[in-house]
Amino acid sequence: MFRAAKRRLPQFSLHEFVAEPIAGKQQQFFGGHQMRKGAHRITSAGSLTAELKVLDAEKPRATVKMPRMTLFKARNLTIAAGTRILLRDVSFSLQSGELIALRGPSGLGKTTLLRALCALDDCDGQVLLEGRTPGDWGYPEFRRRVIWVEQRAVLFESSIEANLRRPFAYRANEAEFSVERARELMARLGLGEIAFNFAARRLSQGQQQRLALLRALLLSPRVLLLDEPSSALDAASVEAMEAVIRDETRSGLAALIVTHDAAQAARWADREIDVTQWRS
Repeated sequence: MFRAAKRRLPQFSLHEFVAEPIAGKQQQFFGGHQMRKGAHRITSAGSLTAELKVLDAEKPRATVKMPRMTLFKARNLTIAAGTRILLRDVSFSLQSGELIALRGPSGLGKTTLLRALCALDDCDGQVLLEGRTPGDWGYPEFRRRVIWVEQRAVLFESSIEANLRRPFAYRANEAEFSVERARELMARLGLGEIAFNFAARRLSQGQQQRLALLRALLLSPRVLLLDEPSSALDAASVEAMEAVIRDETRSGLAALIVTHDAAQAARWADREIDVTQWRS
């Protein structure tokens, strides 16, 4: 059994395991690799020289597909709200690079479960990241590796940039804020036209939702817990958000996503878990 701090903490953490994409350049060599037609020429005395072909740098970058391993486990959790037990015997595992959709009716305890999984709420049972409990990691370290992104974004009364930089000021985070990475993700999530100095709380609900997701991704967590991440998004924004998360899972991120959208779960998730099986 583990016990988390009672007080409500800021809902962001840090990172460790997202592999860097390979640059979008590939070369064709002699000896085991077929040369493209016209990619070599015969010179004097029959010598052969190769003209290495480099693919267009503007084409999508190749990414490293990480081998899957069990990254995160929940064992026999009991999830409660006060004295009322919501869920019993919650057990599942999450592999690196896997995306699981968590489904079930409203009021069942899915959000409370997510809070327990990132050690923000007490629960009976055991949560393991890479075989270690939150107590083994130390709670700040565990929470920087397992991030919960709430359905309603938690943003400070400051600019977009200040909100994105804020988690990097905490002692538990040794990484540095990357402006380039932030701007790249803003563009991919449909926020690229918004200035860094714009007040974060003046954004629409859907924009705030994407900004909170962006902030979490900047911290490069091992596990991302998303609570209805597309509930305030239009179709184009949903498509962009799903593509970004899927790209991150290809580099090893594991994601557990609460959604009421059956079509979204079917097209996006590797598998689905029905929470009603654990109903008390």
